Parts: sequence; C-alpha cells; structure tokens
Amino acid sequence: MKTLIVAIYILDKEGNIKLEKTYMINKQTSKFSALRNFISALSILIPELEGEDIETTTIKDLKLSYTSANDHTIIICADKFEDKYNMERKLKEIKERFIEAKKQLLEKGVQEEQFFRHFTNIVDDIIVTPVKISLVGYGGVGKTTILKLIRGETPPKEYKPTLSPNITTIEDVLEGQLEVAKLGNVRVVVWDFAGQEQFRALWNLWIRGSDIVILVTDSTRKNVEESKILLGLIREWAPHIKVIAFANKQDLPEAMKPEEVSEILGIKAHGTIAIDPSYRFIILDILKKTIES
Repeated sequence: MKTLIVAIYILDKEGNIKLEKTYMINKQTSKFSALRNFISALSILIPELEGEDIETTTIKDLKLSYTSANDHTIIICADKFEDKYNMERKLKEIKERFIEAKKQLLEKGVQEEQFFRHFTNIVDDIIVTPVKISLVGYGGVGKTTILKLIRGETPPKEYKPTLSPNITTIEDVLEGQLEVAKLGNVRVVVWDFAGQEQFRALWNLWIRGSDIVILVTDSTRKNVEESKILLGLIREWAPHIKVIAFANKQDLPEAMKPEEVSEILGIKAHGTIAIDPSYRFIILDILKKTIES
C-alpha cells in the first residue's frame, strides 16, 4: 500500500546534499527548503554509525531514519505515522545498494554527479510502493482490451481468451500524460487475470494480493447478474479491498446503462467502451481518483 515517506537525502561529510528525492505531496511541501537546511545541519551532527547501524528518531511531524555509508549520511524523512520497520528496511537496502553501486561505477571512472543521477533511479526502485490492481471478470467482457487501452496500445479486433495474467505498470501514464497531481511514491501495477473457467479457482489468491479490484462486465443483464455473484466472492475473499466496476461495451444495443448496472451490483459502475481510444483518459482518471482515495 501507499507509504508515508516524504523525502530521501544523501549528504557528504561536510553536509552537502548530493542526492535529494521528494515523494509525498502534502503539508510538508512548502517546507522543503527549511527541511533541506535542517537535514544538512543534522548530518554534520550525526556521529558516524558503524556497520549496519541505523537509528530512527521523531521530530514534531517527521520521523527520520539515518545511517552512514562511505563517508556519506543517508537520511529518510517520513510522516510521523510511518512504520519504523518499513523505513529502516528500505534504508538498509539503499545503504547496501549505495556501497555496491559506488564501488562499481566509480571504479569505471564515472563522475560523482553522474553517479548520483544514476543512483536516484535505484532509490526510486526501493522507495516506490506498488499498488496492485486486479482486472477481474468473466471471459469476453473486455478485460484485456481495457488493459491495452491503459497501455495506449491498439485494442484487439477479435476476442482471444487470456491464458495467463498480463501485467503492466502505468505509473508513467498516470503521472506523465495526465495533467493531474502526481501520485506520490506509488507505482501502479495492473493484473489482467484469465477469465476462463479453469483459472477461476485461482482468482481468490490473486485478489487477496491486490489493493484495488476492477470488476469488468459486458453490460448484458445475464453477465451483470453473474458478476454480482463474483462481487460477493470478492467481498468474502478480501472484505476491505476497494472494488470499482466497469460497465463495458456500452456501444452494443443490448448493453444496460451504467446506472442500471450500478443498481444490480450495489456499487458504482462506470460506463466504458474499451475499443474507443477516447475512453483511455477517462479510465486513467478513475484509477487515479480511486488510488488517491
């Protein structure tokens, strides 16, 4: 799930910030300049920690975890409610990767500035928290077409049953191509599960590992009523999971209106036409708002 990490800093022994990466967009945002100055001064006062030592302290609304590595201080700043174990686990991995990467890249003659630009990507891989979204529905309702629409790919012209989970990461889509606020330290991973009969027994295992479930229907009465039963199973398998519904194939004459689908399912159903590229940003906006909520 989403973490509460605000920023990470790597400083040299003189207190100069060599790497700064901010994540959370919250009340701390306007105070990043003051936070930066505070972290710089604090790093000089922090005694060099030996071995794998990591210390954590709370100052007002911030929780700080820090450690030493190769004449540098690494500090993670988080909301005071962030889990200490989570912070220290991530900091330990950053430290290990920092020591390893610094040795490898500097031995190859990579300049320090280039090294820290490269290491920012490594930090992201460790800090960014995946949000797993499961696309669930019976065969032929349009799950794979929706996945391709999210990716920006051309929807398939004919139905081909999905035989195994398809996975895509849409962080760049949500943060780069939509003119909306960034999602902080969240990476979105969408799973499109096979809707065929022989795979349905595995759905509960996949769904339990998800944060959000998208229930896709083809908007026909028969499928919507079957999907209501599936929704009941989802509630049983994962009572606290967020579930949103897509009333897909709204372009077909037998399609029920989204309001009718919502009434049967008991949750809001968003009308979609997955073969229509114009629905791409509508779907992305729905996902963004669901994640932020």
